[in-house]
Amino acid sequence: MTGAMALGALWPAEHRGWLAEAAAAFDADDDRFGWLIRSPDPAVPVRDTLNALWRWVERDPACRDPQVWTQRVEEFFARSA
Repeated sequence: MTGAMALGALWPAEHRGWLAEAAAAFDADDDRFGWLIRSPDPAVPVRDTLNALWRWVERDPACRDPQVWTQRVEEFFARSA
């Protein structure tokens, strides 16, 4: 759980899955819940990937803009591919 509701859909498709049971516990029409993720690099734990992602995304106050936030998440994963 990250608290970043949009992150699951932005995580690289080959490193994410959907757990319908988790989504059903919330709102079935809300795709913010139920994502399972793994690190794009098997040598790097998910926790460390998330820490690096947040450092990249939140490097300045511009990240408060949802478009900038989304762009930076996409940049991070493009660089780590």
